[in-house]
Amino acid sequence: MNDPVIVEDIRPLIALLAPWAGIIGIIWAGEKRANLREMFTFIAASVQAAVVLSLVPIILSGAVVEFHIWQIFSHVPMLLRVMVLVYSLPVLLLCFGLLRPSMLWATCEVCMNMPKPDFIPSLPSLYPPRWGLLSRPTF
Repeated sequence: MNDPVIVEDIRPLIALLAPWAGIIGIIWAGEKRANLREMFTFIAASVQAAVVLSLVPIILSGAVVEFHIWQIFSHVPMLLRVMVLVYSLPVLLLCFGLLRPSMLWATCEVCMNMPKPDFIPSLPSLYPPRWGLLSRPTF
């Protein structure tokens, strides 16, 4: 049995830290700057999706991508390792299953910030105002 090729790369760390950087940006933007907050969200999701997509060809070729964080003891490293579990269709499903949350995150951010057309009425105008659970208006 052949040993897999080990590729030392920083991309697993970037994929792990991108959402955390986005969280820091969102907290920094605060409540009053909604557009800036949405921009940080979209950038973090896009970076994570791009990094995961860039790892797919390396992983499918049979290589193992590692990033050593810290050598705790001799022969006991703390590392991030990305590798293929099985060389078949479940691997592709796993890769796209891990990628799907960041892709959906980015897609939702784009769609939510698109301008709304004027000819579609807003939902609150379709329903009468609420008078309470048990009370009815008196005329």
